Amino acid sequence: MRSFVLMICLACGAAPVAAGLSPLPEGELEPIHLFKIANGVVSVGVATTGYTNEKSFRIDVSRAPNGRVYTLKIVRTLRDEGKAMPGPIVLNYRLRDLKIDPRFVVKVENPFCEEEPW
Repeated sequence: MRSFVLMICLACGAAPVAAGLSPLPEGELEPIHLFKIANGVVSVGVATTGYTNEKSFRIDVSRAPNGRVYTLKIVRTLRDEGKAMPGPIVLNYRLRDLKIDPRFVVKVENPFCEEEPW
């Protein structure tokens, strides 16, 4: 039986705009609203005003010296310049593409926002 461990920093660093998102400068860690690993896929929920997709981010993966813990940083590389009200989007990345062994622990360093961005 495989199990996954999720560690999230519970602080939201982005000031909301109309109960949504404040566009972050490129290179900032994205506040996330959902993080899930299932069936070999990492799903990350973020807010968008219309122009965010998987290509809007870089996923930095580091591995602990013992090799049994991976740390993810979800870094925005393209700003969302949309003018619509913020809404949800779930981005999906395959563990295989991220070179993550699903048998080990995965941590995420991004701030986690409990408030709904939509």
